[in-house]
Amino acid sequence: TAVKQLLASADVVIVNGGNPDFGAFVLLHFVPEAFSPAREKIEAGAAVYIGESAGSMVASSDFGLTSARLPLFDQLLRGDTAGMGLSGRCAIRPHDKGPAWDYVSALYGKQKDLRVVRLPDGEALRCVGKNCDVVGEKG
Repeated sequence: TAVKQLLASADVVIVNGGNPDFGAFVLLHFVPEAFSPAREKIEAGAAVYIGESAGSMVASSDFGLTSARLPLFDQLLRGDTAGMGLSGRCAIRPHDKGPAWDYVSALYGKQKDLRVVRLPDGEALRCVGKNCDVVGEKG
């Protein structure tokens, strides 16, 4: 298809924000065959993935740390919150401010055996292969 060819030829794939459930459903369940060539290039280091907000959550191992869960996506995804795993064994929580997510993040990370990376606006998780570091205003 044209979308598959376009994604396969991309050097940079940008997935913006919104609802991580929707992003994961589209990329991993609805049209995985269209996205798979781009994902293979990204995993091989031949293309760059840039995820903004929900797009970063979908790229992580697990996107369940959202406050925007919708019943429709719980049905469509059957409770599966597994992301693409492009950032190693971590879950990304963007727009982090103050202590609001302290307890939930700690509990979620322990329950899922993940490192929870909480990123305030202005910071990003930069990964080369499975090696990641925080960059930006404070990172």
